[in-house]
Amino acid sequence: MAEALTDLQNSAVEVTIGAFDAFCDDIASMFGIQASGCELEIETCAFKSLKKEFKRLTCVYSVKSSGALDGNFHIMLDQDALFTLAGVFVMLPDNIIDKNRKAGTEDDAKEHADALGEVGNLLVGAWDRFFREEMEGHEHFLQSGTFIGKPFMKSEEKISLAADEQVVAVGYEMTLDEYEPVKCAAVLPVSLFEEKQAEPETEQAVETQDEPEAKTEEKPQAKTEPADGQIAADSADNGASAEEKEDPEAEKQTVKTDEAAAEQKAVEASDSPEPEQPEEELKPEPAAAENAEQVEAEDEQIQTEQPDEEKTQKDGGPISQEIRRLTRTTSGVSTGDIAMLNNTPVADAMRTDVVWATQDETVEKVLASMQQNNAAYVLVGAEDSLGGIVSKSDIRAALSPYLNNVFAKYRREQDTATLQIKIKWFMSRPVRTIRPDAPLASAMDTMLKHSIRALPVADEKGVKGILTAFTVFDALLRDEDTSTAGQNTDVPPIA
Repeated sequence: MAEALTDLQNSAVEVTIGAFDAFCDDIASMFGIQASGCELEIETCAFKSLKKEFKRLTCVYSVKSSGALDGNFHIMLDQDALFTLAGVFVMLPDNIIDKNRKAGTEDDAKEHADALGEVGNLLVGAWDRFFREEMEGHEHFLQSGTFIGKPFMKSEEKISLAADEQVVAVGYEMTLDEYEPVKCAAVLPVSLFEEKQAEPETEQAVETQDEPEAKTEEKPQAKTEPADGQIAADSADNGASAEEKEDPEAEKQTVKTDEAAAEQKAVEASDSPEPEQPEEELKPEPAAAENAEQVEAEDEQIQTEQPDEEKTQKDGGPISQEIRRLTRTTSGVSTGDIAMLNNTPVADAMRTDVVWATQDETVEKVLASMQQNNAAYVLVGAEDSLGGIVSKSDIRAALSPYLNNVFAKYRREQDTATLQIKIKWFMSRPVRTIRPDAPLASAMDTMLKHSIRALPVADEKGVKGILTAFTVFDALLRDEDTSTAGQNTDVPPIA
């Protein structure tokens, strides 16, 4: 029997329907097709009751939510939806999509696992964006898993949701181009709402229970200490030894404080008597030579304090290591560097001569455009509709290695044909962007966190430029003669 929804549940349901609509808009703009939808039945029921609507194969996206909704929920696509969306993403012919909708097997669906993963990324991304705009207190959605098959048998093992668990099911019907409508559903466990409401009462109950326990623990201690002189003496000895252990730490902190103060005085002293020598400090080669030992020592310190980041630094190369050093620690970085990172907006460091391409352009044409414009990245779409990004490393991955002159004598027609691959097949999407007024330090942190080297710069009106790791360092060096913005000369020759 359907139950009345709470205010939070009603709000979540309303925003959920809008999030599905936002996903349809993204599909329409990205692939140039007609995409629309409408809500279906909304009910509170046991999860297993949804089996009547999802009888055949189902794709289930598990989503971790934080903020107003704190916990896990699921988004379900029926067989028609999963094969239609996967087919649209990889541009399958209409007859193949229709065949899979009618008689596709689980093996057929799993062959489209990569495409369904991209569908999930776009879907959860659209939801996250819409919830940020429309639901107060929302923080973040993170796709935590994708299941393809029949989820209702042993559902707790497959998607971590018990068959009898009560959920708020929000049905949605989606229509893509000329295909028959497909069904989707958001499955929101009732516990997703209950836990948020119950937290304050639970905390108060814990506090009231802990207070008498604390009192009962204090009384025996008061009685035991005077009664047993040996215990009192031992505790005094232990206290003394504890103080002895703490003293070295205090001394280390004092030494670090003194060293920091000394470094600050040295910086002030060096700045005041020699104000006419900033250019020498800004030259990259002497600075690197003079501070090589200092940087190595700092790297060892970072390795000791942050062992989990060691592999990330090595994998990222020298550029990523230097960015991480500047953003993660202030050791060896002047106050001027820190102020520069925090005060310089991204707009001052970005390239404005962005190279654009359409998703149907070929590798050959895009590569030629990159070489003509001395650009390492191409944005796919238009200023007001960014659909993807392509780097020269993406191009290299798409091209046959036999296009390199070294292997020219082994070249075949199939190798040359890779030049005609359309970039929509391997462009990166969705694209992370940053605002032009964001500080440079924020952009560097985003690059490190997501292991990327380029960020399109965009605001409400569209794309304004692109920021790369090279333009960041160009801004840090403040030397136009050493500018390497957008350069990447290690692309293999194709002729």
